[in-house]
Amino acid sequence: MVGRKLRIASFPSSGDRWTLFAVTSPGLKPDTYSVDASTYGLARTDFLVIEGGYRSGPLPAGSHTSVDTQLWSEGDVVELTLNCEARTLRIKSRLVDHTIPDLPEGQTWVPMVGLVFGNTSIEIVP
Repeated sequence: MVGRKLRIASFPSSGDRWTLFAVTSPGLKPDTYSVDASTYGLARTDFLVIEGGYRSGPLPAGSHTSVDTQLWSEGDVVELTLNCEARTLRIKSRLVDHTIPDLPEGQTWVPMVGLVFGNTSIEIVP
C-alpha cells in the first residue's frame, strides 16, 4: 500500500470549488485540464472519475458525511491510499471516505490533483 496526504492550503470560500483528487498514469501532462482513460478519483461534490469518465451522482451514503454540497474545504487533509494488491484507491478526508475498486492490473500510478482556479493551492503533508 502506498499513500499520500495533501492539505488544501487555500480554497475559494464560495462558488465553484472544483478540485479533483485522483491517480493517473505518469504520461498525463500537468497542464492538461482534462483527464485520460487511466484516471480514477473523486472531484467536487459527487463526480467519480472512472477510466477518465466523469460519473455524476450521489456517492453512497457511507462514503460521505457532508450536509453541504462540497466535499472539500480549506484546511482539509485529503489522503490518497493506493492498494495495488487489492486494486483499490481510497480517498479519505474530514467529510469523505470512499474506495474505488477494480483498478486495472499492471498499471503504473501517480497521484494527481486537478485544480480549476488560481486561488486554490495544495500542500503535500509529510
